[in-house]
Amino acid sequence: MEKHPTLDEELMRIRSNEVETRARWIKDEDNWRKLPSRVWPVYHPAETERKSLEANTNAFCGSSSSKDNDACHRNRFDLATLLVFNSIDPETGFRMYALLADEGFVDGIVAAGVCLVEGFGVDQDYVRGVEYLQRASRLGHPQADYELAVLHYTGAAAPALPASDELAFALFERAMNQGKFSYATYMVADMLLDQPNPENYGRALRLMYEAAENGHRYARQEVLRFLNGRHKAQLSC
Repeated sequence: MEKHPTLDEELMRIRSNEVETRARWIKDEDNWRKLPSRVWPVYHPAETERKSLEANTNAFCGSSSSKDNDACHRNRFDLATLLVFNSIDPETGFRMYALLADEGFVDGIVAAGVCLVEGFGVDQDYVRGVEYLQRASRLGHPQADYELAVLHYTGAAAPALPASDELAFALFERAMNQGKFSYATYMVADMLLDQPNPENYGRALRLMYEAAENGHRYARQEVLRFLNGRHKAQLSC
């Protein structure tokens, strides 16, 4: 079994480079303003890319080669993302995601599920959305695991998906391990810190720092609270 650091040990490790870390994080703040409002899909095409994506879709989707078929799926997915998340034509974008899902393109399965759960381009439907996400999760897609974890955590999809911290934690942890997502890492750390078990706080802080180093804004705030001695976990010990 992996031995996790204590909270004091992890704080000592982080403090050894605290001045440089604080300075670097301050410099990073300007770049945060350029980030999309949603972290997945990772690539959010700009509106100016629409014509090139449409041209690429027409070029690649008429070929029988497997390489062109992959490019066809990817360009259609990116075009759908542009239409949905730039609010240009979310209804058409959702239909494109759903068609990709029907063809077995796993990112399309996740995206269709997200649209149904969030009501992007289609009436909100937790039952159908959860079905898409569970299908993608069974195929090993870490983003689907994360989306399902959020629904278990919030209980928003009940009764289609029950509220359960235990199931949420397991899925967040799986998404963290398979997808290396800073936002999944943050949630694992946050849930560990919410538990009345100080033995887990060192591991939680290490994960929180890892998420912070990968650009997670709230994780950075949490780490800074620890460094300032004001985190709720420190006050409860």
